[in-house]
Amino acid sequence: MSDISLKITVRNAHLLRAIRAIHSTAADFCRAFGIRQSALSAILTFRASPFTQDGSLTAIAETICSALGKYPEELWPHHVASLKLKKASAEVEISAAEVMAICGGPEDRTIQRELLARWASDLTPRQIEAIGMRQRGMTYEECGAEMNTSKERVRQIELKGYAKMRRAAARDGCKSIAEVMR
Repeated sequence: MSDISLKITVRNAHLLRAIRAIHSTAADFCRAFGIRQSALSAILTFRASPFTQDGSLTAIAETICSALGKYPEELWPHHVASLKLKKASAEVEISAAEVMAICGGPEDRTIQRELLARWASDLTPRQIEAIGMRQRGMTYEECGAEMNTSKERVRQIELKGYAKMRRAAARDGCKSIAEVMR
């Protein structure tokens, strides 16, 4: 179940960083160098290519490179040079936990810990122990020796604990526990 509608805008991070290193905004950059904002926006959002059919730079791309003092491959690396989008934005629905994972700061880590603790509240002590040891990087064999059981039984205990946590997370609108742990 989604809680939030998120609008995403795709922009060339290489070009945007170079512009922001010189000017605070793309609009300031355009004013300073006499570049049409709509032309820069089209290139910045991959709606227009900085290259012509024969592979040379367009006039606007040449102006941008010159104004920024950058080579074309610095602004449009090979893996993004041929990217062409019809639209530069999309809208998706996501859960509150996913928003915290994407935008979260230190205070959101506290919320994440609280969510995980709430979801783990129904776990048995052995499930908590197995999951905790596995999260610390211990092998099933090491966990089995520590818990005085077989490695297969540790795996079963861990999986049952995670299944309980997933059900609790689903009640809170999260598709997976991993959404919160990012």
